[in-house]
Amino acid sequence: MSDCCAEETLHQVWYWRWLSVWLFIFLAIAVYLSTAIGAYVTRSFRQVVCYEQLRALGVSLDLYYSQNGRYPADWAALVTWAPSCAQSLHCGKDDQNGEASYVLRGNDLAERADRQVVMAFERHPKHFREPARFGRRIIAVLGFNANTPRIRHVLYGNGYVAGLTEDEFQDAILADNRFRRAAGFPEKH
Repeated sequence: MSDCCAEETLHQVWYWRWLSVWLFIFLAIAVYLSTAIGAYVTRSFRQVVCYEQLRALGVSLDLYYSQNGRYPADWAALVTWAPSCAQSLHCGKDDQNGEASYVLRGNDLAERADRQVVMAFERHPKHFREPARFGRRIIAVLGFNANTPRIRHVLYGNGYVAGLTEDEFQDAILADNRFRRAAGFPEKH
């Protein structure tokens, strides 16, 4: 009888050991996933905030033009005209050094901006383009996709904000310069 009890006790010990190992593995995966998903949500939230701030600046530029008949010479002129715009000039806490996160490009236009004109853009590409397919999204959430391109937001003359990769951004600047040449405005770099 003692062999039966010893064997049953041995099975209980192994059962609890394996259960504790699997529980530890499950908890480790849960902590990793919650951290990765939290970082993904934070990154997506920051990207939406920057998008909305640039869109708000586009509305402010349009209102400034409507009231003054020209675009502001720089961001300081826009902030002087509408002080509430100052908080929209910074995308994220890393850009609080006094320099605006966005470059004003369409300030020299004498006419209302066309949809082809790049009015403003983010100074540095800092956001990640979201993968197109669900499988890639899971890989990006888990942090395994190092090839996800960084994007920068671009404000066009019609108020549209697009997230462009560096190659797409350079193409947009080239198209903007072609439009500027055709309209008689100087090119900008």
